[in-house]
Amino acid sequence: MDKQKVTRRQFLKATAAGIAVAPYFVPSTVLGKDGGVAPSNRLAIAHIGVGGQGSYHLRFHSKRNDVQIVEVCDVDRRHLDRARETLNDAYGQKNSVKYIQDFRHLLDDGDKFDAVLIAVPDHSHAICTLAMLRGGKDVYCEKPLTRTIHEGRVVSDTVRQTGRILQTGSHERSNPKSRYVADLVRNGYLGKISHVEVNMPNTSHSRIPVQKPMDPPKELDYDLWLGPAPERPYFYSDMVSPILHSHFERCHFWFRYQLDYATGEMSDRGAHILDLVQMILGKDKTGPVELWGTGNDNIDSEFDTFMKYEFGYKYADGIEVRGTSNGTDDSRGLRVFGENGWINVHVHGCALTASDPKLLDIKLKPSDSTIGRPVGHHEDFYDAVKGRGEVVASAETGHRTASICHMLTIATLLGRPLKWDPQAERFVGDEEANRYLHYQYRAPFTL
Repeated sequence: MDKQKVTRRQFLKATAAGIAVAPYFVPSTVLGKDGGVAPSNRLAIAHIGVGGQGSYHLRFHSKRNDVQIVEVCDVDRRHLDRARETLNDAYGQKNSVKYIQDFRHLLDDGDKFDAVLIAVPDHSHAICTLAMLRGGKDVYCEKPLTRTIHEGRVVSDTVRQTGRILQTGSHERSNPKSRYVADLVRNGYLGKISHVEVNMPNTSHSRIPVQKPMDPPKELDYDLWLGPAPERPYFYSDMVSPILHSHFERCHFWFRYQLDYATGEMSDRGAHILDLVQMILGKDKTGPVELWGTGNDNIDSEFDTFMKYEFGYKYADGIEVRGTSNGTDDSRGLRVFGENGWINVHVHGCALTASDPKLLDIKLKPSDSTIGRPVGHHEDFYDAVKGRGEVVASAETGHRTASICHMLTIATLLGRPLKWDPQAERFVGDEEANRYLHYQYRAPFTL
């Protein structure tokens, strides 16, 4: 390669392929932001979804010198306006970010970005992720990875087929405290594990009566927000959440409590807590073989996910996981029970407590196997994109965790225990349950 003609993208591709590239120097302002990171090491990224959690990711990236935001996409122009303000403050006059509403046009500019961060409602995770993977982009997708089990299998298979990098946003597994517990359990310091108790209180969910249909705001592309989900009328309620102090509506934050789009607390916080169970027990490539769930329906409410619930599942080796929605925010997390006592991991933040404080002072031996300590969940993704390495929350990992969340919801909806084949990824001898593995997409959306 002529080093005078090496582009930034050629450099990244050549480095990933192991090709020696002669060093070259370009001013760090080439991509529009001052800083000490050379352009060849700075990732150009796009954001899909910048309301709520997506706005956090946008602010986080706008402050980093090793990342350059080049495109922002959201179905709501109000979110785009807020994003523009954030990036105007961060990039100043050098701001050349492109803002669009339809993610399907993100790839119109070809090689403008390397990776994309997706923070849209759960029911649109798969369609956005697959479009980006097939367009040659690496993906950081918020948890849960997908809305249905079948979507998750397609996404995971597509990552493998395309050779792209995907990080699921289950950031608690990058916390050194949760990984320390995994090391203790896997090396036998807790003795034989008998069971895990999960406390997953629901403190932001409310019942609201069925609302009158209304026209969506002019700034919102509501049809695109619905995406593959069934057509439902938009509503915006005069009622205000007594907990979150915001108005109830069909979309944005409140999507998570409507089964068309998500499964409530089960796939919201559950995608963190049950993900840690998977990691700590070393089950990232498999899942339970038996499961059950009970809960109360939200009858005659716009929100139809379960508010109160009990659930449980069992792995092939006999370890049981038992969960409840009882408790408070202070009790949210998981407790692993072994012959030598228990360790509790609080979510969020992974604060640790134990039946004996000495369990938290164990020094791992050089001969112990460990799962490593990433410097951060985003940083782990950046490093993998640059070096084409592994991530701590891969597509397969995210898919297996999301599958448990969805299986428990299905068992609760059906009101009976279910048997699951983790290899075939189907319910055993139960076609009624298998019908919940996916749903008929609304045209024109397809997998």
